[in-house]
Amino acid sequence: MIQCTDGFLLLMFYLYAIGSMAGYAMQNVFLAHHARKMDGLSLAFYRNLSFVLTLLPLLIGSSQTEILAVVSQWQLLLVGGLSGGIYLMIFYASYRYLPVGIAGALARAVMTILLSAIGWVFLGDVLPPSAIALVVLIIVGSFFLAMKGVAHEHLSNRLALGITLAITSAIPLTATNYVPAALSRITNPLVSGYFWEVSIAAGAGILLILRWVLLRQPMQCIDSRTFFGIALAAAPTLIGTGFFTLATHSGPVAIVTAIGSGSLVLTSLLGWYFYRERLYWMQWVAILLVLVGVTGLKFAS
Repeated sequence: MIQCTDGFLLLMFYLYAIGSMAGYAMQNVFLAHHARKMDGLSLAFYRNLSFVLTLLPLLIGSSQTEILAVVSQWQLLLVGGLSGGIYLMIFYASYRYLPVGIAGALARAVMTILLSAIGWVFLGDVLPPSAIALVVLIIVGSFFLAMKGVAHEHLSNRLALGITLAITSAIPLTATNYVPAALSRITNPLVSGYFWEVSIAAGAGILLILRWVLLRQPMQCIDSRTFFGIALAAAPTLIGTGFFTLATHSGPVAIVTAIGSGSLVLTSLLGWYFYRERLYWMQWVAILLVLVGVTGLKFAS
């Protein structure tokens, strides 16, 4: 019976991780439509504001004690909210210049390298030769992925700017991804996921105020139809965040993020289907190189 139970829990862990990967990939692709029509910070605010309602199922069955346990970590939520708002602002802007598959691949590749570098420099986790080889593989794959031009009428031809934005977005992405993983180990993972996503709406709101004060750039106003469209496009996040917190609560974060790397291929396929963002064969090879490197690095380092 124990072996059967352990096998079931292991199966559920992998299903959570795969479901999270699919949910996040779908919402990223669907939101690209809106990201190419409005500024990234405004979209980040509207997206996560919609989660106040659409992610409420994550709180079903939770207790007041569990909710208070998450809210008491408000400093961590604030960091996650601000870094998440910055990440979405930059990443959504990259969609104006890059196909969704390339933007996602570059951001995840750089984030993986950053996490390995942080562990090496600050935690003393020296990378073995195999891990260093995988880092080189990721860099080579990212280089070929970025350097091959894109030719799509709905995208700007400012390729260098798009690459810079996608790469830069990996820095705040690294910071904000730590929050739900940390909170899920403290209390109910679904409650942690809900307040993490909502905290990004608060973080984006703070950034919008700062942008207005410093640059006099207001938040982009939208009508109710557009807001509901954003909420619908972002709805798969309920699956992505819910399953992500359950997976990180029940298994190693490294394996969860390694499985999440599969979104590189899924996002590219969805971008091809919905936006006709057909990639060159060399770019598909580059995406596979990055996928192998990112996945392997999770286990080698």
